[in-house]
Amino acid sequence: MPANNIIDPLPEQILGVLKSLDLDIVTAEIHCKSVHRKDPLKIQDEAILCCLEHGGDVAAGLVVAVKQRLSRSSFILTGALMETLFWSRYVALSEEKAQVFLEAAENEMRRNMRCLLKEEYAPLVEKDGNDRTAEYKDHQSFADIPRGPSVEDVARDGGLHQYYRDFYPTFSFYVHRKTLPGSERADPEHEMYISATTAHSLFMGINFIAYEWTEFRRQADQSALDRLLWRTPPHSTNQGGES
Repeated sequence: MPANNIIDPLPEQILGVLKSLDLDIVTAEIHCKSVHRKDPLKIQDEAILCCLEHGGDVAAGLVVAVKQRLSRSSFILTGALMETLFWSRYVALSEEKAQVFLEAAENEMRRNMRCLLKEEYAPLVEKDGNDRTAEYKDHQSFADIPRGPSVEDVARDGGLHQYYRDFYPTFSFYVHRKTLPGSERADPEHEMYISATTAHSLFMGINFIAYEWTEFRRQADQSALDRLLWRTPPHSTNQGGES
């Protein structure tokens, strides 16, 4: 954060990308409305809707971070948006994969709860003082909790492993470590520009996947998706996602 909370105006180049990202968010909201109009909803519709809503929240946070010149926060949020892209592609592939996605969060919560109960960090005590922790330690609901696929597996299944390999480690680095060697000498504006332009491409990819599924019930063409992710000019955007 700049000293004394004085924030200088951002360069026009970065502001232009943020405007494109704002349009991406609006496009995602349009796709969400399109999903809600489906009757009945398929399980893939529900999963795509989750990805669109999550992506919109993350992108909105990234816009705020860049405007506040929080370059490291923008990198972290871009990494989160990249995961949303991988999951969006993954859930559109089949009903089975969409089900895996929708169950992943619940399974992770059950796994965490099982750990807390076994270590007695989270005792279950009723209002009358009856401690039922021991009873629930070995409850059937905590047995054989399936593990979901890794982010790398999700990217690979969706045909995006090269993108994962080349870019995901850089953007996820700040989530797990304090800094990169030499990062104290990095240009914050350059970092923010990289984050914003990458996020714009990622969200165009998410919107393209959602558009193809919700409107045509088909998979987004891999070559068209690759063109969006690898060759998108910084300031272009449209409804369907293609440049």
